[in-house]
Amino acid sequence: MVRAHAIARSCEPRSAPTSASRQPAGSATSTRPSRCSTQAPIVSARLPGSRSSPRRPGAGCRRNVASYPLKVLVLRKTKLGETDTILTLLASDGHQVRAVAKGLRKPGSRFGGRLEPYSVVDLLLHSGKSLEIVTEARTVAAHAPLREDLDRTSAAAVIADVLDKMSVEVQHEPRLFGLSTATLDVLDTAETASLPVIVVAFLVKAMAMHGYRPELDSCVALYL
Repeated sequence: MVRAHAIARSCEPRSAPTSASRQPAGSATSTRPSRCSTQAPIVSARLPGSRSSPRRPGAGCRRNVASYPLKVLVLRKTKLGETDTILTLLASDGHQVRAVAKGLRKPGSRFGGRLEPYSVVDLLLHSGKSLEIVTEARTVAAHAPLREDLDRTSAAAVIADVLDKMSVEVQHEPRLFGLSTATLDVLDTAETASLPVIVVAFLVKAMAMHGYRPELDSCVALYL
């Protein structure tokens, strides 16, 4: 690129007033310097055959997007739009994750029935702005009996509701995930009469992990 600079300078004296006015005797006449305006236009010349390659802002820059695997327990499903679903999940380290499964409610969805409540699933998650995005899913334990029998569904719903309220995104409790999956495994094959006992045992152990333990040695009504 060759640049030719042309500088034009023009000085014009200030014109005298047209109407003559008489000045008092002995007064000094003040002379003002003439105004000069300097302009320096820049003329750019391009050599024949030269090509310019302007670079757009941000060209060649791509946002780094993180994807990571995670083993989870599906706690709850919430509808989003016409075909998407928000999943409330309990991660293997005990913290809560909320993720979007796009197109889950479409007929013939690629996720199939792998993201049903009470299922243990290996997921591949994509980091989004506010929610994670499910890209792949593989079933580890389907727990189908918990959705087919009303009594087992009621017992599993209590466990899922407690986990939803007890787990948070910033608190990690790996023992909670192991306790939850082991309890659901027992609920799959346990007798109907023993289901309430299993649920109560889960509640006592889960609350103890968070620092709450019932008083069983004496009547608590005496301390009210």
